[in-house]
Amino acid sequence: MTASMASKEDLLRKAFENFSRLQEKQDYNKFVGSEKFWLEDYCLYKALKKKHKGLSWQKWEPALAAREKKALTEAGQALAAEIEYQRFLQYVFHCQWQKLKSYANRRGILIIGDMPIYVAADSCDTWAFRQYFKMDTDGAQLAQAGVPPDYFSSTGQLWGSSIKI
Repeated sequence: MTASMASKEDLLRKAFENFSRLQEKQDYNKFVGSEKFWLEDYCLYKALKKKHKGLSWQKWEPALAAREKKALTEAGQALAAEIEYQRFLQYVFHCQWQKLKSYANRRGILIIGDMPIYVAADSCDTWAFRQYFKMDTDGAQLAQAGVPPDYFSSTGQLWGSSIKI
């Protein structure tokens, strides 16, 4: 982690501590409730990623990699504080994004995002929804996105992204 990233992380952790002391969190609770369908898996994934020092989910303990219910429940309890921090980060991003989008829209500016076509093999999506990707039982990719050789690359390119064929 670079010095600027560590500094930013320290500031976000302090903001989270202050936020945690607030009694009124109606907007936060509404966000958590409305985004639960993706937020819980994502925050648990991020907490587990941190616990495993950045290792890909395919290298975690088999019970966690396979998303066994008991292992997920135990991890959720053990990592509750980090999971809550990850929820907070997503909430802060959501609020900042909504303010920026509203500001731009009021000025007649439409923001068009870049939609990813493929998903990284080491991602919350592949961990939580392996059935949608071409992977073996251990989570190794059986197919990945790329392009054949062309004018720009005589060997072609492998993008390291998972696909379902």
